[in-house]
Amino acid sequence: MKSNHLLFAALLLASTLASAAVPQKPLNIVVLYADDWRHDTLGIAGNHVVKTPHLDQLAREGVRFTHACVTTSFAA
Repeated sequence: MKSNHLLFAALLLASTLASAAVPQKPLNIVVLYADDWRHDTLGIAGNHVVKTPHLDQLAREGVRFTHACVTTSFAA
């Protein structure tokens, strides 16, 4: 058990030193969340009618979460 703690501490120290040696740019994070969209609303998701070139570019260059779900959908 003690060797696991030492290994963890060594890895933590090594990763801290490695990240301190490289200057890092601040992250640019943009979260786009739209309510009441179908799964294929964007062009990149397969929609051939709606043209969304700028959102498609953001999706190609970034990360898309394609397996989101809602547990309780309702309308007021």
